[in-house]
Amino acid sequence: MAAAIVGEALLSAVVEALVGKISTEISEFYQSKKLDESLLEKLKLTLLSLHAFLDDAEEKQIKIASVKAWLDELIQALFDADDLIDDIATEALRRQVEARYHPVSSKVRKVLSSPFKWPYREINSKMQKLFERLEHFAQRAHNLPLEKGVSSNVWRATPTNSAFDDSAICGRDDERKNLREVVSVVNATQTCPLKPLVIEDCWTLISKHAFATHKCTEQSNLEETGRKIAERCGGLPLAAVALGGKSMSNHFDELDSLHGLKGLRTLTALPLEFGYMIFRHYLENEVLHELLVALKQLRVLSLSSYNNITVLPNSIGDLKHLRHLDLSFTGIKMLPPAICKLYNLQTLLLSYCRGLTELPEEMGKLVNLRRLAIDNCMNLKELPKGMGKLVNLRRLDIDGTNLQEMPLEIAKLENLQSLSRFIVSKQQNGLKLAELRKFPLLQGELCISKLENVIDPSDACQANLKEKKQIKELLLKWSHSTLEESHQVVLEHLQPSTNLKKLTVKCYGGTSFPNWLGDSSFGNIVCLRIEDCRHCSSLPPLGRLQSLKELFISGMKSVKSIGSEFYGGNSPSFQPFPSLETLTFKSMEEWEEWNMIDGITTEFPRLSHLSLRSCPKLKGNLPSNLPCLVRLDVEDCCVLESEFSGEVDNRNIMRALNVFNFNSLQQLSLFNIPSLTAFPSNGLPKALKTLSIEYCKKLEFPSHEFLQSCKALEGLRIMSSCCSLTSFPLGSLPVLKRLILWKCKHLKSISISEEAAASQSLMFLEDLQVYGCPELESISLLDSSTPNLKEGLPINLRTLGVGNEEGVYCNTAITKWGLDRLTSLSELSIKGEYLVKKLMEIQVPLLPNSLETLIIEDARGIQHLDGKWLQHLTSLKKLKLLRCDKLKSLPKEGLPSSISSLEMMICPMLRASYERKKGKEWSKIAHIPLIISYWELST
Repeated sequence: MAAAIVGEALLSAVVEALVGKISTEISEFYQSKKLDESLLEKLKLTLLSLHAFLDDAEEKQIKIASVKAWLDELIQALFDADDLIDDIATEALRRQVEARYHPVSSKVRKVLSSPFKWPYREINSKMQKLFERLEHFAQRAHNLPLEKGVSSNVWRATPTNSAFDDSAICGRDDERKNLREVVSVVNATQTCPLKPLVIEDCWTLISKHAFATHKCTEQSNLEETGRKIAERCGGLPLAAVALGGKSMSNHFDELDSLHGLKGLRTLTALPLEFGYMIFRHYLENEVLHELLVALKQLRVLSLSSYNNITVLPNSIGDLKHLRHLDLSFTGIKMLPPAICKLYNLQTLLLSYCRGLTELPEEMGKLVNLRRLAIDNCMNLKELPKGMGKLVNLRRLDIDGTNLQEMPLEIAKLENLQSLSRFIVSKQQNGLKLAELRKFPLLQGELCISKLENVIDPSDACQANLKEKKQIKELLLKWSHSTLEESHQVVLEHLQPSTNLKKLTVKCYGGTSFPNWLGDSSFGNIVCLRIEDCRHCSSLPPLGRLQSLKELFISGMKSVKSIGSEFYGGNSPSFQPFPSLETLTFKSMEEWEEWNMIDGITTEFPRLSHLSLRSCPKLKGNLPSNLPCLVRLDVEDCCVLESEFSGEVDNRNIMRALNVFNFNSLQQLSLFNIPSLTAFPSNGLPKALKTLSIEYCKKLEFPSHEFLQSCKALEGLRIMSSCCSLTSFPLGSLPVLKRLILWKCKHLKSISISEEAAASQSLMFLEDLQVYGCPELESISLLDSSTPNLKEGLPINLRTLGVGNEEGVYCNTAITKWGLDRLTSLSELSIKGEYLVKKLMEIQVPLLPNSLETLIIEDARGIQHLDGKWLQHLTSLKKLKLLRCDKLKSLPKEGLPSSISSLEMMICPMLRASYERKKGKEWSKIAHIPLIISYWELST
């Protein structure tokens, strides 16, 4: 019934839109041309009459074939009516726009006197035929068992009908039976879980929605494409409906014809997601041209992420009905002038078109444009002067462009509600800061950049930010932190509304902050960032901001001490930062002292995340009581010391950390602290779950007893640290789930602890990654001291990554790893060629059947991939080859039939054989649903 709800809503919207157009644009046109206005009144009455039957017809079509036939025919008639009326309205609009846009000249007079698309008599004739056609449907409705304005559904959002024809249901025969049993019981509370559809049922559902008007024969290329799509639905029926619907197609280049698509109104590209990545699409230029020529009724067109599209055909200008055009993430370099003929266009999305260098000069003709997104078009340097004619523009996104200024005409866009960035100009023909007052409706996010161009500080006052109460996020940005007295006056006058929730001040060149920054009246601010304000020697009283949850301070190079001025008071009865949860200090080059308030229990009662990065001169005191601290990151803080110790030794970092109340700490990250040599003697926080140590090369790896005390530690990452580590004892950490060892230069073995409890501890380990350890000789080789354990890797591993880029590992006996015993292993990543060669040489398959993902990286010496060691992997879905420079061919035996994704990244010698539709061996992999290839590293 969901489809019926959508259909009813759609039909009602179409009828209402038609009546609206007839009452406005068409009526005005008829009056100006002295056409038959009585015909319009009759047409409106007929449409309203049909509208009254829609509710009842939507419900009865399920059981009554004659009603369904009437409704299906009516849908097409209404869409035809919409096309005709839109044609007339668009042509009238075109003439108005052209007349207004060009100055009075012979050319304009020619435009004004040019004939309409049809003679006026023909317009009347077409409208008369339309009226007669729709009137015929209204008369037929009276002869059908339909009632006006009737609906049996009490709750309109979720109509149900026990007489629903379940022959339209695809698959789930058992679930249908169970559902009937459940609903037959009064007040049933039993649930009926639904399993994913099998691929065949997904295909059936897709074909019902995609090919409803013509059969899809066994020989058709459409079926082959459809079945590939079915495999990607994951058994989800809604995905199958969406993929099969006429509004969407991801495989334009595989369609054998455009039959049945010419009446299409919506054509959108589905995002192609794989894991956490979104990959782009490919569409041949010829197919794009054919699409635009054939689909002239389109209202919505999305070509987003088709990055091979660099040029848009001029035929785009023929899509006169188009309302929404999405070209984001394409390779488009410029838009054809013909795009300015899309007078009905309301949304134009060009986000992340990084090759785009200019917009058409006549953009102002797009008088109905409501939203223009050109954010992250980094090569776009200027806007056309005609932008001021876009009087209906509500949203302009220009963040991430290389615009140096905004044309003065933009000040005419007084209906703007969202302006992501306002660029201050000091040129005569650019926008001044004072012009910001002309946008009274601004809301949401606003960035004001190039504030150094403000010549008259009073312009900041005229901008009237204080009265723009709908702005919730504000960024005030100077290009460089240059010492300048005028900056102080400008920032003082740029006081925002107290409704503000997020504020960023960047590269401010004053020596102190204005009084409003940190004032308690700004009780709505939850996020504050102060960046690269290099000349301020003290921080504002931010502790007074009662709702502040996130505070980020960086690049304050003149700050040497932080104390009571930061908290906003020094009385023991005053509680600063009552809501603060995240606090980050970064690149504070001269910061030495962090002073606390005497007599107060804690300065940060709710702080859960503290990050200290690149504070090379910072020493004690640090906050001594952080009762809610969950995460602590320390990076490049070389001289932290504990004042209670009375000395500074080479263990200073851990001594300083030891003064914290660590009861709640769960995540600890230590990065690039060369002076750190030892862990604290009394152990790490008892609740610690993850520990990351990077570039702490002098740090000694702790003792077995120390590790045994870490009873909550689930994740351990050691990267380019603990150079004295030669053997890692698996099983020493009681509940370890994830272990990552990268670039541990002297690591020779990973072995099982001799303790009896080791076997129990190993049952927790799920993720093991060991990379770049050139001296590693063995992994989990057991000795006689552990006779009850089988030799090999921990049996519950789900993810395993091993190898070296250099391809060393020559002393590792892979046959003793027990890979075939790892029945839970789903992902294996191998770096370097040595292990791959060993796996190909061994006759007996070593890899477990459970493997779903295989990643081979940096196997630079391998030329041919043997398939014998892969053929038994019946669960393998993804194969990724990365930086295999000399690899020329995939297995002659073919890849496992279960593979649904093949990635070939920076494997240039595979291109000759496996390039899409061009490689000589392409046919051997063409059946794989998802193939991603980047042959060479982009420069």
